[in-house]
Amino acid sequence: MSKQPEIEQGTSPEEVLLINIGHEIMNFRRGFPKSSLKHTFILSQYGSGMFGLKPQASMVYLGIPKRFYEKFKSAKWKYAAKVKGQAGLFLVMEIGAGSSKHAIGLRIFVRSKRLGALDGEIKSLRAVPMDKTGITRESDLLQGFNLKFQELDRFEWEYDE
Repeated sequence: MSKQPEIEQGTSPEEVLLINIGHEIMNFRRGFPKSSLKHTFILSQYGSGMFGLKPQASMVYLGIPKRFYEKFKSAKWKYAAKVKGQAGLFLVMEIGAGSSKHAIGLRIFVRSKRLGALDGEIKSLRAVPMDKTGITRESDLLQGFNLKFQELDRFEWEYDE
């Protein structure tokens, strides 16, 4: 019987999160076009499909798969953003420590019409755990956390300090 290789645990909640979703990050796949973006990670269509975005009254809920929710909640999130002329919702977190700390963006594909509905009136998203039935349970909504929402002209995290 062969022993399964151990998965590296990471030294911070941000590393643990990236290790756990790394198989869905397109930048790491063979044939992915190299770009000038050093701090932006693109989730695959399938990886993006694991997330939900649901407007309800004056709030917009971002559903995070239950299996990753605690890892997401533990990371140092700065904000969520949409960038002019770019497809997708960008979740921006801070990684590293001391002089090597910087922001990175995680792009979740969201259809343009749905993303367009997030207008200037939206100031935050409520991140909540989500199961196979979607964003439905009141207890999940109570466990959530807020992410500041911004509309940007460029990938600000690529230019941070």
